[in-house]
Amino acid sequence: MGGVAFVYNLSKSSIVHPDVKETALFTLGTLAEANVYCKNSLCKNEIFADLADCLMNEDIPLKQKRLSVYLLLVLVANNKLGQTLAQNSGCLDVLLNLFRATFPISTEATFRAANATQTYQLWTSVSSALCGCVNNPQNEEGQRICVAAFPVIKIWLQQLTFPQTEIFQPICTFIAMTVANNSCVQESFSACGGLETLALTLGRLASAADTSLLSCQLSVIISKTLSACITDNCANCSRTHTHAP
Repeated sequence: MGGVAFVYNLSKSSIVHPDVKETALFTLGTLAEANVYCKNSLCKNEIFADLADCLMNEDIPLKQKRLSVYLLLVLVANNKLGQTLAQNSGCLDVLLNLFRATFPISTEATFRAANATQTYQLWTSVSSALCGCVNNPQNEEGQRICVAAFPVIKIWLQQLTFPQTEIFQPICTFIAMTVANNSCVQESFSACGGLETLALTLGRLASAADTSLLSCQLSVIISKTLSACITDNCANCSRTHTHAP
């Protein structure tokens, strides 16, 4: 594993070109994805702490942040230890902050429009990493922490007046993974108004599904998300029926 340590040191070196750091991060992610021993060797507190620091640093290029998120995703995927390290190191909280700050149509305009494509790519990567932190395997503590994102997600759903698969899909996947098989989190999503907003969004899209293929496709995505919100939850099931148009 000496080679892995060497590549890791390159990824955090202050004297190498940013392109080298990005290549090193991508290499680490690829190695960890292909080899469980490599993945386990990277599951250390200090590595997760370094990733958290990188993601919080405003001077780090967006591409380097995205590749750091990619490595983080690989380390938490199907890995309870990785999920726990993400929580304990603060990575999960940092991901949630990035999820809000890099939302492509955010009115906060945290990132300049000139970086719109890279910002969107970072946002989708962060969304995937968050899903890895809360599910496969299911992590109830991770799900509980991610409840913090529900209020802003409700606002996003209300703002999305035009059907956009590239926006709806990551949001719906995050919701579904976070509420899956967790009645307390399902209740939290309902309590903040998220369930009602999602049901109303479905009604709006379904009304146009017979004339719009995109609306039809998004209706299917949202229906599956609603299913995750009400599975084994009679109260939420009743609320969904109430809010249906």
